[in-house]
Amino acid sequence: MQALLCEVVKSTNKMKKLLSGLVFILLISSVTMGLTSCSDNSNKSEVVDMEHKSKYVCPMYCEGSGSEQPGDCPVCHMSYMENKEYKAPK
Repeated sequence: MQALLCEVVKSTNKMKKLLSGLVFILLISSVTMGLTSCSDNSNKSEVVDMEHKSKYVCPMYCEGSGSEQPGDCPVCHMSYMENKEYKAPK
């Protein structure tokens, strides 16, 4: 009986060590993924699309919209609004 109890205790200790190791690996993986996903993207060049830099822009800033002439957005069909931040090219 004592030998059986000793084997159960050894088995339980092995399980605890295994579980502790798995928890440690998951913790390190989570921290690593968190740090890499929140990295600073300041080295990327800032891209400004037509929907933000045109003289007339869609109120919804739909991708591919924006024009130098008044009109309607080809995506959502809303009327363009004048872009107050527009700067004419030199």
